[in-house]
Amino acid sequence: MKRNGTVEPGIGFPGPAMHTRAYKCLKEPHILTLLRESKEGHSRRSRVLFLTGIRRAESRRRAKREPINRLGHTSAVFVNPLISWTDLDMLRYRHQHRLPESDAAALMHRSGECNCGAFASAARERAMLKALYPEFFAHIEALEAEAEAAGLRWCRWGGYDREGRRATDRNRQAPGLLCESCDSRHASPAIRQPKAPRKPRSSGRPNLTLIQGGDRASKPDDAGSEPQS
Repeated sequence: MKRNGTVEPGIGFPGPAMHTRAYKCLKEPHILTLLRESKEGHSRRSRVLFLTGIRRAESRRRAKREPINRLGHTSAVFVNPLISWTDLDMLRYRHQHRLPESDAAALMHRSGECNCGAFASAARERAMLKALYPEFFAHIEALEAEAEAAGLRWCRWGGYDREGRRATDRNRQAPGLLCESCDSRHASPAIRQPKAPRKPRSSGRPNLTLIQGGDRASKPDDAGSEPQS
């Protein structure tokens, strides 16, 4: 899909390795459009302030977020006034001010503003969306049938093929600034392969061993280098 919404030839639904491209197609253009419209009649150096509801308690990734973020080299400034609020803080504030919870959050216990599927779990989220939002998922299934008819390999939502294999890549792309927490919520961590033991370096000196308190630890061959494991 292009940024203007028209369909172009491709390889199918995005998987984890294509999340950034999905974000740039589905979300970022609307931010940039709002940014451009908000700056009309103002100086080119003026900045536009965006208020978000991002909280560190929402995910491991958001736990590292700062109260103020910039969108690349643009003039958009994102301010997160609720950054330190806990789930209990949110619950108390809603109760005190009688604020309803969104339908999507009440049903899915997460944000429902984006369902690109790049980090979705085929076993869990597909069944959940199909049960809670059958009309919405019927549209997804229609796109899957169209992708399969076109001969696209990754013809299933989430970047899967017909056999359940997934389009992925070792270099996982970081989610966009406004993505709720999809990488840490859905994606399983990559299985780390055991590293082959290091070959001893031929430094011309014997590899000495220090004994401290009964524990043996390899002495580095060179000052400042890491001990061999």
